[in-house]
Amino acid sequence: SPIFSCTSGMPHGLSATVVQCPNRAPPPLAAEMSAASISMCLTSILFNPLDVVKVRLQAQHERPGSYRQYNGFLRTLRLISAQEGLAGLWLPGLVASSMRDVINGAIRLGLYPTLRRAVASDDEGDIGVTKKLLIG
Repeated sequence: SPIFSCTSGMPHGLSATVVQCPNRAPPPLAAEMSAASISMCLTSILFNPLDVVKVRLQAQHERPGSYRQYNGFLRTLRLISAQEGLAGLWLPGLVASSMRDVINGAIRLGLYPTLRRAVASDDEGDIGVTKKLLIG
């Protein structure tokens, strides 16, 4: 049977159920850090074209008086893909952002469950602002 069931705030007829396995050990720290790193890296790969377009739009404003090649998000997206192909949207900055997200994901997201278990007990609901700030 579920440990916690919620129907408040849900549309009529819907409910959310959280099932906890009290006898199940938490995953190892390496598994949590790896999963967080992989998910952050995949997100970075997926959304890299948006970052490329944003950077191109920002960079053209750094040179005052220069010709503005890019005008608007969708036009910039189309222009880059027409001139440089899909590689022009995905490759610039991909290695740097992936490396950043692997490290950031492992530390911020991967360590969080372990630190939360160290600071708070399992039966504690909301751990409070002080403990949340302590674990990041």
